[in-house]
Amino acid sequence: MFRSAIRSVLAAASLLILVGCGGGSAPSTEPVKSGTPASSGPAAPGPVADVKPSGKKTIAVIPKSTAHEFWRQVGEGAQEAVKGHDYDIVFKAGDPGDQPEAQLTLVDQMLAQKVSAIVLAPVHAKFLVQAVDKCFEAKIPLVIIDSGVDAEFTRYTAYVATDNKDGGAQCARALAEAIGKKGDVLLFRYMPGSASTGEREEGFVETLKKEFPGVKIVQEKYAGGTREDAIKSANELLAANPNFQGVFACNESSAIGMLTALREKGLAGKVKFVGFDTAKVLLEAVDNGEIVALAAQSPRLIGSEGVAQALNALENKKVIASIVIPATMKDKSTLKLEKELIEQAEKDKNREAELKKMAEEQEKKNAEAIKQFEAAQAASKAELARQETDEKKRDAELKKLIEANDAANAAKIKEIEDAQKNYKDEVARRQEQDAKREADLKKMKEEFDRKTEEQRKKIEAEEKTHKK
Repeated sequence: MFRSAIRSVLAAASLLILVGCGGGSAPSTEPVKSGTPASSGPAAPGPVADVKPSGKKTIAVIPKSTAHEFWRQVGEGAQEAVKGHDYDIVFKAGDPGDQPEAQLTLVDQMLAQKVSAIVLAPVHAKFLVQAVDKCFEAKIPLVIIDSGVDAEFTRYTAYVATDNKDGGAQCARALAEAIGKKGDVLLFRYMPGSASTGEREEGFVETLKKEFPGVKIVQEKYAGGTREDAIKSANELLAANPNFQGVFACNESSAIGMLTALREKGLAGKVKFVGFDTAKVLLEAVDNGEIVALAAQSPRLIGSEGVAQALNALENKKVIASIVIPATMKDKSTLKLEKELIEQAEKDKNREAELKKMAEEQEKKNAEAIKQFEAAQAASKAELARQETDEKKRDAELKKLIEANDAANAAKIKEIEDAQKNYKDEVARRQEQDAKREADLKKMKEEFDRKTEEQRKKIEAEEKTHKK
């Protein structure tokens, strides 16, 4: 049961390699390019003044913004990708964020500081063609992530992004189903020129027209680059449309802006709302019924794969030219299932730790018992050695007495002979004890090995059962 649930819930983690997909100009039909420019990943979100703080070579990761949770996760994934490589990550957005001019200026700065590669999430598909040209002329790897750019694919190294158009289509289906496949809806776009969100919006609009003719988009509006812009725009959109059944917001900031506006107007949970991205506040809104569903991306994977392809180019390894990652829908039921899976995984982890602890304690007890047996055996052998020395002394003394042939020594001779007999009896007794201990010790070790093997098989069986 849990195995099938994991497959459905974690489908987003599956990574599709599709040549010819993505925003902006489509990548070439050549699936893999090697030794061409690639890009990088971030150290930690936020501005970094010195791009070579440790003396290592540097990869600059330039997101659309550092204010959104999505981009912070992209940065974490980028940082993970350089572990074990001799590269530092600089993670920095243009100032102000979400402005193409500022992003191009930042690209110029990174090129001036001679970074080894750049990983770029273009805020504008057309304007940032200049960044592609500059990197191409500088002969450094450039990997485009998250959002496409209207440049020839041969002029940059690789493309890594969510399957945004399909994600928008999934959102259209979720919203249409939520309103009964009939009614008026609003489209809350992000910003003109953003290829990734444009593809989501395109997928949403096309799917409603093709599959749900009873659903009509009555108005659409751009949210703007920040949450504050999005809240203002969302309020304006809602004020102009008092009667509607559903709304779609195409990214994190627009979704949070719309959620805030719906709450302010007392509409949260009353109208059907589908969004894109999974910031904490949005997931909480799904859980409490204010949002029907969210399209989930894999930002860490985008960041790590973007930097990985840059590293491949820098290290003359095989570069995957285009990596497109599916989006998956999260609703209340999938969030509940994910929580159950996490709880079950934690139980499995605790059970495994408990079994391991039991095995270790049993091993410790067995080892102590064996140690005691071995100590007793050693003590017995030492005592036999001491008695053997005494016996040699008695033999020498007896020999002297016999050679003297003195009647007065007869009593002494008998005493020694009795002692010798007692010694032989004691030797026989101790040898019998030692033999028994040896047999017991062998049996104990065999039993210990048997129990250890049983414990190992039990743990493996437990793990196999719960994985199913």
